Amino acid sequence: MQSKTKDEGIDKVEFMLDGYDFEDLRSFPPEFLGKLVKYKPVANINQLHIIFPISLHTLNYCPYVKPLEYITELLNDKREGSLYYELVKKGYIIDLMAGPLDVQEHFLLFGFLMDITQSGMEEYQKILNDIFAYLRITRKDGITL
Repeated sequence: MQSKTKDEGIDKVEFMLDGYDFEDLRSFPPEFLGKLVKYKPVANINQLHIIFPISLHTLNYCPYVKPLEYITELLNDKREGSLYYELVKKGYIIDLMAGPLDVQEHFLLFGFLMDITQSGMEEYQKILNDIFAYLRITRKDGITL
């Protein structure tokens, strides 16, 4: 059996990672994005998870500004007019939590976890539309305090 040198192993890893820019969302090939996964849980629970990869470079991450904390607070707001409030009012969700799931050196995974009603199970596309509409409006118009 022929043993590999340390350099051969490094070359193989570099080849595997060639073309991936870990400071950019292109690190996530298109075939890994935009997937809908449905499964039947063992327990009787209705949940909807949405996960976004976000480049820390895109956030212009600075420990003094803390945009991630700001976005998390905004999306977890439960006051009238908030995303949560509107989805509960429509009878789609029971609870919503949003925040970072996994933070790496150059990117993070940001997620929504929602406990949804039976109506929400049937109308999950409307929940997704409302979330993306909320994010688009927030991006376009900004936030007034």
